[in-house]
Amino acid sequence: MFFSYMGICVSNTLFGGILFLLWGTLPRLEAILGWLEVAYCIGMGFLGIALIYELWTTVLLSRSSLANIFRPLPRWSAAVIILLATIVTAMLPQSVPDHALKVECTVAVASSVMDVAWLGVLLLVSRAVGVAWGILPAGVALGIVISDTGTGAGCMLLNAMMGRHSFYVDILEQSSNLLAGVVWVIGIVMHSKVQECPIATPRLSEEAVAASAHLVEMLDR
Repeated sequence: MFFSYMGICVSNTLFGGILFLLWGTLPRLEAILGWLEVAYCIGMGFLGIALIYELWTTVLLSRSSLANIFRPLPRWSAAVIILLATIVTAMLPQSVPDHALKVECTVAVASSVMDVAWLGVLLLVSRAVGVAWGILPAGVALGIVISDTGTGAGCMLLNAMMGRHSFYVDILEQSSNLLAGVVWVIGIVMHSKVQECPIATPRLSEEAVAASAHLVEMLDR
């Protein structure tokens, strides 16, 4: 799930760069791209929720002895988090003239608020019960927060500027995706190094082995 999420984010950044180079040569591309971005935001929203639930399982539900108590917590908190996301999106000025871009901003802000809120609940619960995250889950969560923060901030900024200067907003969003990708790669590399480190096993000295053998011989007599 994580690698699918990371691959889609990186592919979207590369796709955005290619479209930026071809923008002047394809006049009909803007209308099509707007609704493609809406579909992308909706898909990434569901994929992000699935990835965060996988983090819940990896960090908390599979380790803690209180797993049966905390397993319903994501569902219990869903109502509050969805309500929070609804309030935040309702406070948007909705001043973007393009309809597709307006829908994209609403979906992106709601998805970002829900992702960050669910990760915040997971962080509080894991700290309360004293469960360590590990390198890879922490890197995944940090990358999601960076990516969602950049996307949500870009959409809010776009609404504040009434749809103008969208170029700078795209730079902010793509930069956050690239930074999240760097964090994910660092987390994967560090996790791989930890997995490759040999586990130190205690070795007995020759004197201890000889004493143990002598003790066994005495017991056999």
